[in-house]
Amino acid sequence: MIRVTKLGGKVIVVDATPEANKQDEYNAFEILRDSSHTKALTKAELLQIGSDAGLGTPKVISFGLTMKAEGLVNSSFPTKVTREHLLKLLSDDMGKNHLDFDARMQNGALTITFPLTAFCWKVRHQSPTKPVVPDFRS
Repeated sequence: MIRVTKLGGKVIVVDATPEANKQDEYNAFEILRDSSHTKALTKAELLQIGSDAGLGTPKVISFGLTMKAEGLVNSSFPTKVTREHLLKLLSDDMGKNHLDFDARMQNGALTITFPLTAFCWKVRHQSPTKPVVPDFRS
């Protein structure tokens, strides 16, 4: 990130950030919903990535993206379970929040909220390493 951002530029990351104690169940659900999902990182993990990259301390804003669970599930591509099973997992999590979606009934519909965080780092120095430029000639 830092290698491709000019001095004074910004690196912005917005992603789902489940709580650390809910991360495994969150990821298990997301893998069932979309087999291309690998792992949602926690806020602490994303902060560490930025720190390891030399980006320093970012501005951080946490928020939720609320939607009807049926809309999410209907736009999913599960390969190991049915969409009905995904809805049941969310419904069964109401009042427990083990999946970190805050599943609840709202206006007669099963509703969830994705836990999201935006990180904004300002690049204050250039990366000490030169970027690796692939050689496509061969």
